[in-house]
Amino acid sequence: MTVRQPEATESAGLRRRLALFFCDLAGTWRLLAEDGDLATASVLRAFFEHAERLGKAHHCEVIKFSGDGFLAALEEITEALPLARAIQALLTEVPALAGRSLGFRFSLHSADVLCLDTTYGKDVFGDDVAVVAYLNDLARRGQIVITQAAFERLPVDQQVLATRHEIVQVKGEDVPIHRLRLVPPQESEA
Repeated sequence: MTVRQPEATESAGLRRRLALFFCDLAGTWRLLAEDGDLATASVLRAFFEHAERLGKAHHCEVIKFSGDGFLAALEEITEALPLARAIQALLTEVPALAGRSLGFRFSLHSADVLCLDTTYGKDVFGDDVAVVAYLNDLARRGQIVITQAAFERLPVDQQVLATRHEIVQVKGEDVPIHRLRLVPPQESEA
């Protein structure tokens, strides 16, 4: 991986306030164990193709796939919730994903990040990228964990959908978060 190193004076201009959106496909280990690697590869291929299409439709600046999830960077935070809803709908709309024990977990953060053009496309860098990935582990299926920084930038009609406020530890610091449920909790999550 080759990343052009910016000059010190240049890097300030490459920092941008972006909405960092992380999505994880939950249930792939179970799918792999029960249906095998070919079925899992087919599911992931369908997920990645549709997620990339939806990312473009919702104006993602960056979309980077890793494992069974992806990181997206959006200039307009108002696109994050519609993107999450569109991704969530894939579970019923895409035959390769429908009827399986799968779910999506989401996290959303807003931060100034370094945004660079690399040999493999645009990418974002900084501690805040790790924060949004870490917070994704706190989300349940069908839920978005939202940092206070992101929550404050959401329009009021989206803020009122968030159900809880709590404090979590991230890298030794208290981070206020909100939870927003896209789908009713499963009985195992209640």
